[in-house]
Amino acid sequence: MKRTPFRAPASHARRQAPQPPPRALRGAAAHELSVVAAFDELRRNAAVLRGGAAEEAMLRLVRRSALLRKSWARAEADFRAEATAARETKRELLAKEYKIQQARKMVEDERRGRKQAEAERDAFAKQVRNLSPGNLKR
Repeated sequence: MKRTPFRAPASHARRQAPQPPPRALRGAAAHELSVVAAFDELRRNAAVLRGGAAEEAMLRLVRRSALLRKSWARAEADFRAEATAARETKRELLAKEYKIQQARKMVEDERRGRKQAEAERDAFAKQVRNLSPGNLKR
């Protein structure tokens, strides 16, 4: 007598596959189940495998992970571009700060030079006043 594989009735095909049993019923605790409970668990597992929902979920996961990987690569490229732009901007800012520092030093040197020139001019004017004919006594 040839055995044929178990096939669920057509009325069962329309329903969504049942969820697998909770973790408590898997693994080491599974051998402690009664024969009826073990049979029920096998039926549920068979329905899950036959339903194809797990395969579809896996395909969705793989497709989504590919999209996320591409998105991650774009984000990494954007980050590298922004980091490069930030370094360039920082370099430009440092160069401009250096130029401002040089300009301030030049202004300060000019101010000191002007004060010194004014002091020399005032000293020279004082000497000229002291040498004027009204101030000379012979």
